[in-house]
Amino acid sequence: MRSSRPRPKAPGRWGAALAVLIGALLISATSAHAAAPLSWSAPSGPSGPLTAPTGAVAISCPSSGLCVAVDGAGDAIVSTDPTAATPQWSLANIDGSRRLDGVSCASSTLCVAVDSEGAVLVSTQPTQPGSWTRTEVDASHPLSGVSCASSTLCVAVDGEGGALVSSEPAAQSPAAWSRSAIDSKNALSGVSCVGSELCVAVDQAGNALASANPAGGAGAWTVHRIGYGAALKAVSCTAGGLCVALDSEGRALTSIDPAAPDAAEPLALGPTWSVTRIDSSSSLSSLSCAASGLCVAVTEQGRAL
Repeated sequence: MRSSRPRPKAPGRWGAALAVLIGALLISATSAHAAAPLSWSAPSGPSGPLTAPTGAVAISCPSSGLCVAVDGAGDAIVSTDPTAATPQWSLANIDGSRRLDGVSCASSTLCVAVDSEGAVLVSTQPTQPGSWTRTEVDASHPLSGVSCASSTLCVAVDGEGGALVSSEPAAQSPAAWSRSAIDSKNALSGVSCVGSELCVAVDQAGNALASANPAGGAGAWTVHRIGYGAALKAVSCTAGGLCVALDSEGRALTSIDPAAPDAAEPLALGPTWSVTRIDSSSSLSSLSCAASGLCVAVTEQGRAL
């Protein structure tokens, strides 16, 4: 295992590591119509080069004062000033050589990451590299995303259509997580929960799965077609029901009623979802939206759009 100490930034170029897009949410507070598309501003990123071995693949920003990203080489990439003119980022290995595929911070004192070998990594001090602990909770399935709405609710999803729910995510015990098969036909790629009243997961077939009771088992989730058939790669929801999803065609889909019935036409956009193409190379991989109106997206190549 590599050292968990933050790695010094090299004096050279900005490598293929982490890119962020800051989006202003221009969403009206209506409920029966499609949300207005996001308006994306100029990108920002670390002032100095930060080279993650295979690029950041997921990010969570519980506030404008903390962002935590993870990459495919077991690293966490942390900033306490992500919106500054010259933000600073530090990189530390937290999971050996295993691939990390998701991270969620309920607050500055609880962050949970998930890896490709069915384990969760938990930290109550995410700015401290040595504070992460690893627990295998779904050893037979790779975990692909996680969302922690609070210190008493975390939901992770896996590549076999399963959702794992915990009311004690910091317990460091497999028994603290229970798994339900909520999407038997497709791999789940992301999940976002707002309190206990709304969780939305997305899959590789362009579906969103919504639940008002994520701990209620498979029957508590309903499937909704929201896209044009493209794989959905990530989703982030905020208080009030706003959800933003990213698809494999570089589009951001936005809704303020993510659990609305499906569109009448087989390949039509869901009735409450609007769409904006924000990445012509179709390489968006993850995003995080905060109640403050800040959205941050990352690309697979580590570049800003």
